[in-house]
Amino acid sequence: MVLAATDMRLFQMLRIDGRRLRYRARTAMGGPCDAIDPVRDGAGRQPREPEDGRIPLRVCRHPASPEGCNERCWE
Repeated sequence: MVLAATDMRLFQMLRIDGRRLRYRARTAMGGPCDAIDPVRDGAGRQPREPEDGRIPLRVCRHPASPEGCNERCWE
C-alpha cells in the first residue's frame, strides 16, 4: 500500500440532492483532494470517482513506521 496525502489537513463534505449523494474531501486551503459519487444501479451501489479538479497524488517516499514520518516529502 502506498501512503498518499500524508500529513495533510482535510475536511469532508457530504451533499444530498434528492436521491443523489456526493462526497468531497478538500484541503484546509479549500483545494479539491478526493471525490466520490455513489450510484445505485441494478446490481446495487457502484462508486463513481469524478476526476474534476483533483490535486496530484501526494506520495511519501518513506516507509510507514509506528513513529510516523517526520519529513514533509511533498515540499
